[in-house]
Amino acid sequence: MHTNWYIYCLIFACVINNSFGEKQVLVKRIQCALKSKVIASVDCSKDNDTSLSFYMKTIHDIVRLYGLSSLYIYITGRKNVVQLKGLRTEFCQSLTERKRPNLLGLINAGLRKAHTNFPQKCPFHSNTRYILEHLQFDSKYLPNYIPEYNFTYIGKFFMNNVLTAEVKVTGGVCNVGNDCR
Repeated sequence: MHTNWYIYCLIFACVINNSFGEKQVLVKRIQCALKSKVIASVDCSKDNDTSLSFYMKTIHDIVRLYGLSSLYIYITGRKNVVQLKGLRTEFCQSLTERKRPNLLGLINAGLRKAHTNFPQKCPFHSNTRYILEHLQFDSKYLPNYIPEYNFTYIGKFFMNNVLTAEVKVTGGVCNVGNDCR
């Protein structure tokens, strides 16, 4: 009796998992702003619907670079907003560390695959232009069963413990073939 129940549950889980399909992360808009004089400039752009690029010009050596992020998720057909605040990404470590898949893994995997001249360890050297081109978010870190949703990402980036730049990205996560922007 219990074996049949287990088999039915397993079949149901497989059907549900496959029925939602593969996800994709689409970007609608990106904005970035310089907040201090720790760096000379910061620029960001949307390469295409799935890819972003960032550029910064340093003035001083950057011995510490981290981001504090907030993610606001608007699930299609629901009034409530899911808020994930205080997500921390250490850029001096994220290019070399490999951890188990999770939400921050989505960001860290994108950082590792992007075309960049970021150093493998801090410091970021003074008077250098750093690039992070074609940053994409790998949907394999998202479970198939999650619903489609739109999101707003707000990142505050600290260099040498000073708020230096803010980035705002809006977009959506949807099934491949759907346009959820």
